[in-house]
Amino acid sequence: MLRLLRRGDVFFERFEQSAHNAHRGTQLLRDLLHDFTDVPAKVEAIKDLEHANDRVTHELADHLNRTFVTPLDREDIHLLSSRLDDVMDLADATAHRVMLYRLQSIRPDARALADVLVDATGMLKEAVGHLHRINKNREQILRACVEVNTYENDGDRLYHHGLAELFESGTPPIEIIKWMDIYGMLENNIDKCEDVANVIEAIVIKNS
Repeated sequence: MLRLLRRGDVFFERFEQSAHNAHRGTQLLRDLLHDFTDVPAKVEAIKDLEHANDRVTHELADHLNRTFVTPLDREDIHLLSSRLDDVMDLADATAHRVMLYRLQSIRPDARALADVLVDATGMLKEAVGHLHRINKNREQILRACVEVNTYENDGDRLYHHGLAELFESGTPPIEIIKWMDIYGMLENNIDKCEDVANVIEAIVIKNS
């Protein structure tokens, strides 16, 4: 029994590492957009964290393949790991795109979207941190997931506001295209946070 418990702990530890990395990665992205200096170094730091998170994801998949008895359904373990990795991957892709486009400054709505993204990943980190004791922490987990859904609505609102401001600003067409892409990636990542929250909610309902 002790051995099985330790095996189960490995999954939750990896989930928590991945949620921490997603939160930290979006914090680094927010810092990049709020303090648009030393861009290559900041983008590289996000890339390094993305690589580290890939290792966590691969370790979890390897452990899943070698474990007969798992604390959650195998499909749920794989899905949660994959969805958390998506958030980190998109944060990295957004940072790279910002550098690739050689932007001269950052628009306020991009900063606001990044703020919401950090708030959403913070709630995911909280929810994932409670998963190892689902029955005891059920309400805390579900409250955090509801907060993520609220942030997703905030992200939609900011995305549309940003587009409206962009089209009314007299910005050159090529810059509009760049910013539409950046806004879309930020908003999409907030959507991915909601995807993670939906997976967590399903796990809680299934296991409590």
